[in-house]
Amino acid sequence: MRPIRALLRRAPAALALVASAALLPAGPATAAPPGEPRAPRVIAYYQTIYETDADGRRYVDPTPLTGAVTDVNLGAIHLNDDGSLHVNDVTADHPELAPMWADLAAMQDAGVAVHAFVGGAAPGTYRNLAEDFDRFYPLLRDFLVEHDLDGVDLDIEEPFPLADTIHLVETLRGDFGPDFAITLTPVAADLAGRTSFSGGFSYAELEAAVGHEIDWYNTQFYCGWGDLRTTAAFEAILANGFTADRVVAGTVTNPGNCGGWVEPEVLDAVLTELVTAHPTLGGVFGWEYFNSLGRDGGGRETWFSHVRDVLRAPAAVEPGTIAVEHGTVAPGGAQTVLGRGFVPGEEVALTVAGPAAGGMEADGTAADGAAVDGAAVDGAAADLATATADPDGAFRVAYPIPREAAAGAYTVSATGAGGVARAAYTVSAAPVPSPDPDPSPGPGPGVLTPGGEVAGGAPGDSPAAAGPERTGQLARTGGAAGAWLSAAAALAATGATLLLRSRRRADA
Repeated sequence: MRPIRALLRRAPAALALVASAALLPAGPATAAPPGEPRAPRVIAYYQTIYETDADGRRYVDPTPLTGAVTDVNLGAIHLNDDGSLHVNDVTADHPELAPMWADLAAMQDAGVAVHAFVGGAAPGTYRNLAEDFDRFYPLLRDFLVEHDLDGVDLDIEEPFPLADTIHLVETLRGDFGPDFAITLTPVAADLAGRTSFSGGFSYAELEAAVGHEIDWYNTQFYCGWGDLRTTAAFEAILANGFTADRVVAGTVTNPGNCGGWVEPEVLDAVLTELVTAHPTLGGVFGWEYFNSLGRDGGGRETWFSHVRDVLRAPAAVEPGTIAVEHGTVAPGGAQTVLGRGFVPGEEVALTVAGPAAGGMEADGTAADGAAVDGAAVDGAAADLATATADPDGAFRVAYPIPREAAAGAYTVSATGAGGVARAAYTVSAAPVPSPDPDPSPGPGPGVLTPGGEVAGGAPGDSPAAAGPERTGQLARTGGAAGAWLSAAAALAATGATLLLRSRRRADA
């Protein structure tokens, strides 16, 4: 939580910005509720604070980024030989930076995290830290405290030993605690283990030593060190041992900024491919804000809001598949539905349809006395259960067959995000004799094995796992037969175990 004195200092600007932010599209959250994936970060680098053109020199207002980005990286911060700290070419307390500090503080209170990026192309900062840490580190520490920043981004573009980098990271973490973001900005080829431009050391060794203290890597896919025209450079980083959540992929927002510009349509396609194949992708950053080429005729902030929308677009989802354990089951027996291929966290509706329960009157109440809608009619679908997907995605649900169930063909359906999957079975006219106990039972006829196949059995006893059927939306079926409603109530009362697994199209 930000100190009260900081909130009071920011209050006037914050109120104005929060009001204007309400008119902007909501940006991705920096934190997700427990158990839910975090939306990828969208980060703007903000170095050019004043721009000059034919109309003169004017301030670059960062506040339009509110709602478009999760983070802003301000800089470059330089630790100079004379013991001073500069934001680009002026001291941090220079009057021309006053509107910037007010705007950034208001953006923080509107939910945007602001980090200082330290170093960059101008040499000297990391040489000074290596040669006289006790003199130069306090300059950085006090600057971060004074301006109540949310993190620091170490942009090392000069020699800086691995041991000194580890020491700097550990000191920052010790001084600022676990809620302060510590990131680094290597080039993509460094993170892939092919070069050592960003400091002269191995980033794989840095990750092994203090990766638990580093929040993520803002990775430069431009200026000859890789690009985002394809996913090849990103996959090379994963091949070097890094995971997708550790990488925020950076690209240029204007072809004049550096080599590596990717045409908007190509970038959209590659980002879609990345976030589909790697749903935990750390995010994307743009270098830099002031001259970003807006999308669809919008202002420069729309480069970032467009990327946000691309990253947040839902991936195509394959429908799940299901099977039933028994091809034929007697009234009064039990059936088990098994499935796979459902999205984690989604609710999957299970229903059964078939002949009405012979001789059973639909009285409009379930076994527990709860009121229900509809009456028993031939072919009516009864709700069995609603399952919530877990990370593994196979589900197993057992339910009783009512003693009054009419003989004939039945279909059980599972409706998930990708559509509807169905499997068929038969309720016999008379009870099927129970087989002798098997001291070494194996998968029964029609059982979905751990490998995803349906185990064999007699052709008349084993069902074929019905293929999935895509639908335009999640269907909800109507009237339920009384006998099957009783079965559903019994299922709920016994607390059936539901285990579901996800499968996105890219993982198929």
